[in-house]
Amino acid sequence: MRPVKYFLFSLLFLLFSVCLVQASPVVVSDTIVSDVTPNSFSVLWNGDQAAIPDLLVFTDANGTQNINSQLEITPCPLKGSHSSIKESSRDNGVLLIRAAGLSPATTYYYQTVTIAALTGEVTLTPTAAPFPSVTTQDNSVRTNIPDATEYLFTNDTILINTPLEDGTDAGEGTVVSILVSGSNYPVTGIVGDGVTIPFAAMDGANIFDATAHINMPLHGGEEATVTRYLGVDGIETFRSYLLPPRQLAQQRGVVGLHEVMRVLQITTAQPDISLDPDYDINDDGMIGMEETLYFLQIMADLR
Repeated sequence: MRPVKYFLFSLLFLLFSVCLVQASPVVVSDTIVSDVTPNSFSVLWNGDQAAIPDLLVFTDANGTQNINSQLEITPCPLKGSHSSIKESSRDNGVLLIRAAGLSPATTYYYQTVTIAALTGEVTLTPTAAPFPSVTTQDNSVRTNIPDATEYLFTNDTILINTPLEDGTDAGEGTVVSILVSGSNYPVTGIVGDGVTIPFAAMDGANIFDATAHINMPLHGGEEATVTRYLGVDGIETFRSYLLPPRQLAQQRGVVGLHEVMRVLQITTAQPDISLDPDYDINDDGMIGMEETLYFLQIMADLR
């Protein structure tokens, strides 16, 4: 009878220990603000276990004026529609969230909310005021091409492969941030979002000059710091990364086959191409033949 009793005590102890482990709050680290535009910003951080991100936004450092009801808060914002990416990020403890509906050139304050996926236990960071701040950019400047035709893209998408330090590829849901020299906030991309794994795509239009607070034109060769957010495995950072040469129409002065091919690749759902909403010329929520014809007409001097 005694061995049975010891067995039951041991089993209860193990179950109790498991409950304690599962009930532990998420430990938050490596929090940064990214993708700051005139009307939105994102916050990125790591958790030491599977977790769900949320965000509180205030107009004052003490957190007395919460404006979440006026904003669109999007956990793990995606360019594509692959729900598995959100699951991979959550399970790995990679936490990214975006707040949109903000005013330009305005300072806001935020508090991250990290919810343990297993238990629902909540971690608030920081735990009390004053809260960290972020100032939205002044203006998003569009580039004009000859004949005063508005060119709708400030910068191209930055597409990079993200091998880890051990030489293996970064997995789905890993978040990559790029901080370009001269800008004040990094831009981010999620591995597998709109592109094939192990690539990540960043929106170059979200890179703003730290002094002028308008879009920073990229020509290729800019020095940048690349950081991979791995959640439970922390971060990996390397510097002196040079952005690849750009193939932007505003640099060539004309729209060319590059833009036509990009639109056709998006239209036909080709892999390795980011579903960049800036290519939606007529704002119908789709990228198709209208956009292709638009660029062809510019090339033929019909616009």
